[in-house]
Amino acid sequence: MERSLRVIDEKIRVLYVEGRPRWEYRYLRAVLLRDPRLVVRFLLTEGDPDLAKASPLYVARFPDREEDAARYDLVILGDVPSYFLSAEQIGWIEKLVREKGGSFLLLAGPDHAPQ
Repeated sequence: MERSLRVIDEKIRVLYVEGRPRWEYRYLRAVLLRDPRLVVRFLLTEGDPDLAKASPLYVARFPDREEDAARYDLVILGDVPSYFLSAEQIGWIEKLVREKGGSFLLLAGPDHAPQ
């Protein structure tokens, strides 16, 4: 089987959206921040709303424009309520994966992700 491969020499942009700071979030946050090849931004839907003001690692909300959402190479969605993302925003994530070669990772959790 023949496949084409593109090697990039730039940082990978990651958006990690999580409900509350559960164990998986704490562990994965530390791992992601240790890798110098990654530029990671975090969004806690049930965390301190002032976190985004206090640290450049956090964003206050999910991008509200498709162009802003498309800037990420990987979207990690943790245990987030189903109503948090609009159908349009979910469509942006799907388009990122289908058309732009981005990646999506779902981390199920006990509160919302099974729904």
